[in-house]
Amino acid sequence: MAEPIKPAPAEPARIAKASAKPDLASIAGIVIAFGGILGGLVLEGGKLRDIAQFTAALIVLGGTGGAVLVSLPL
Repeated sequence: MAEPIKPAPAEPARIAKASAKPDLASIAGIVIAFGGILGGLVLEGGKLRDIAQFTAALIVLGGTGGAVLVSLPL
């Protein structure tokens, strides 16, 4: 009787390589977001301290973090 064919074992090195590659769309999105914020600030004649407020950053980052947690399952 012939032996059953066994599936080839997964290659952990190959899987690790694929996940270590940076996502260029995410990097481009971050660069575009910061460029838009700074570009709008310059066009409106604002100063860097106008957007460097701790309380405003806490509201924006906390709200964004909460929205991400709500939208993604554990």
